[in-house]
Amino acid sequence: MLNRWIKIRHLFAVGAVLACAACGGAATQWTKPGASAKQLEQDLEACNQTAAQFGAAPYFDPRRGQIISGSQDASQARAACMMGRGWTLVP
Repeated sequence: MLNRWIKIRHLFAVGAVLACAACGGAATQWTKPGASAKQLEQDLEACNQTAAQFGAAPYFDPRRGQIISGSQDASQARAACMMGRGWTLVP
């Protein structure tokens, strides 16, 4: 049961980050206390490689009743990876 709540909380966090990023106008950046620019670059590269696995062809999501693009899944995977590494996306 605890594992389920962790997953739900993680999905909520990813959704919040993506919603903030979609607001537009303000530039956003990844921040992590005590992290260097080199660490950011390394983590982004690793997360981009992980996210590339989710860049598959679009698929039909019966829960939403619509076709979901692989690029959106890749973006969510990238954000989840970065947050998993302790990064926060801020305006």
